[in-house]
Amino acid sequence: RSAGKYYWEVKIVTLPANEGSVAVGIASRALSLEVTPGADDLGCALDRFGNVHCDKVRNKYTASGGFAAGDTLGFALDLDLGRLTISRNGTVVIANAQFSKANGTYFPALNLSYGIQMTAAFSRSAWKYVAPTGFTNF
Repeated sequence: RSAGKYYWEVKIVTLPANEGSVAVGIASRALSLEVTPGADDLGCALDRFGNVHCDKVRNKYTASGGFAAGDTLGFALDLDLGRLTISRNGTVVIANAQFSKANGTYFPALNLSYGIQMTAAFSRSAWKYVAPTGFTNF
């Protein structure tokens, strides 16, 4: 997508302690599959420790704590303004993280390894929480 306001959720199913890297967020179609979302100038992502990496800036924003197995992360993507709001279990932990819109088309992205499992919900009927006003399903 390149314009509009979208919401989706990701449930953390398994997240072994201190095993591997994990990041959840958005990326441009140009992102290499060998690069973590947000680690280059093509996206924005939350890591397991609560750090948000956007446009190559590591720890650009910090959430109050990371996430764990059983948590549900909500992503409200505003492509018109280039902002991403992230919630954990229905509570906003990062509001309006700004990212570059230089590469146009963005999509939800994950970086998983070492036994980490997540499920994504892209439709209203599958969401655990209510999307912010004005946001629709991805």
